[in-house]
Amino acid sequence: MRNILRFAKRRRVAVLITTVLGLFVLYNRPKAPVPGLGQGGSTFTARSHPLPGVTCWDNPKIQRSGATAPMCNPTPRLVHDDHMWQTIATDYSPMLGFSHSESDVQYLADALQRHRGECFYLKPFAALLTQSSPPYNICQRMISGAEAGEPRTIYVPSDTSESIADADCLPLLMRLVLPDGKPGVVADVGASSGNTAFPLLANGHTVHLYEKDLDQADNDDRAFIHMTVTVNLGWTNRIHLHGLVASSGPRSLDGTLAQVERLHLLKIDVDDIDPENAVFDGAVEVLQRTDLVQIEMIETGVTGIWRRQKYMDKAGFDLYALHGIVTDENNQDVEHAAYCSGDAAILWKSGESAGSMAGARGQTVVEYGAYSLTSVQLEAMCNQCDRSCRELNLATNCREFVFVRRGTETASRVQAHFGNCEQKVL
Repeated sequence: MRNILRFAKRRRVAVLITTVLGLFVLYNRPKAPVPGLGQGGSTFTARSHPLPGVTCWDNPKIQRSGATAPMCNPTPRLVHDDHMWQTIATDYSPMLGFSHSESDVQYLADALQRHRGECFYLKPFAALLTQSSPPYNICQRMISGAEAGEPRTIYVPSDTSESIADADCLPLLMRLVLPDGKPGVVADVGASSGNTAFPLLANGHTVHLYEKDLDQADNDDRAFIHMTVTVNLGWTNRIHLHGLVASSGPRSLDGTLAQVERLHLLKIDVDDIDPENAVFDGAVEVLQRTDLVQIEMIETGVTGIWRRQKYMDKAGFDLYALHGIVTDENNQDVEHAAYCSGDAAILWKSGESAGSMAGARGQTVVEYGAYSLTSVQLEAMCNQCDRSCRELNLATNCREFVFVRRGTETASRVQAHFGNCEQKVL
């Protein structure tokens, strides 16, 4: 009887050892490349997540060029951030397969919080090399899901595959101002987490970023920006962080940019009429040495657009609607509908989104910078009509506009490419 017990005990130990070894081999087996990703030895690794259809991704440690990815180092504040998952759940729940209902949002937020190690910034991680041109490193993590059966990707902390076009257009506008490719100076008002400034920095420009509390050491957006800036050579001396823009005094644009001889591009995205008025009230002098003003005007409505047009006309600027252009798989130029359709989720005139394009290629996620803008077009807006006309249609349906200062070389190039009120090219 004693011999039988010894044999059984040895048998259980052997089974336990075999099981542990099997789990070790399974856990450490080579990860298969994700379909549609993994070019040049660069592979994204999926992290398990208990939510159905939601996947968090580890960025490749080896980039497409074959170089080792630089490491992003989150600050203690980001490691212990208690708001990130709530913001993601609130803003992006449909993209992760959930509704906007309060119960779904809270369920998603709680799940992301419990499993924050898979999706967020608990330790250093590899920077993500973008698909942009030129490419640059960005300290963001990808989370993928599906909306209406199409792949959707969000980039933590605050970006999506469709909204990246807001950043794409700025370097393209700078080429209208500086066609020789020389570096210029940009003011980014409403900079958020820096996503619109990063492509400008990658193209060699100097950027002044303005956002609430961005000049405070304990600000989350400042910490996100700092992570990305430090993994890109040559960026540190070309980025300047400012707080909320004031309507006058040293914190206004006239005050903070007093030493800037020429501002090549002023980008404004402040989401409300009062802060927009404050920006312009404090930019009387700087506007006289600014070539282009790119502005998002959604909340102001048609009346607000015409009011701003009248104000800028007196300041010496002409108004244009901004069209973003993407080259599709057939090498055809199609308009990015987020600019003039009123629907930021749709990417192509044909109704295809970035997600459906990715799905057609067998991709699980939309890589950062894929399907980016290839060019921009400007359409002059000349008549303030209140009935059917092209200008009213643009003012009603478009959300992105550009003011061009008259009498400049930039204005001459814009008119040569796109016409003006006397002679339209489009």
